[in-house]
Amino acid sequence: MPQARYYCDYCDRSFNDTPETRKSHFESPGHLRAVKLHYDAHKDPSCLAREQREKEICPSFLQTGRCELGPRCKYFHTRDGGFQRPLPLPLQQFPPQSIPLSLHPPPLSGYHDPEPAEW
Repeated sequence: MPQARYYCDYCDRSFNDTPETRKSHFESPGHLRAVKLHYDAHKDPSCLAREQREKEICPSFLQTGRCELGPRCKYFHTRDGGFQRPLPLPLQQFPPQSIPLSLHPPPLSGYHDPEPAEW
């Protein structure tokens, strides 16, 4: 008779169902992280934001602006708080030909509708 398999909804994987394998799976960092991500997805956003702000800022993210661990990192990855971001260069430093039309500001008089064409 084949051995029963246990399927973990949080991790989306199955394994042989024995007390030892269940215990080792439930205590594994991957399972604990998957459970936390699942329940964080259902938390109030303001509560989640408060918890994130209470963490220390990721040193790698602070230096380079990105972290290889991503959501698995235990530190906070901030976009606008906790440290000064470099300011973007003013548009005047770029020649107008190098800026895509979609990034040009709209004309002060607004856009006008073209006259319908007769075919």
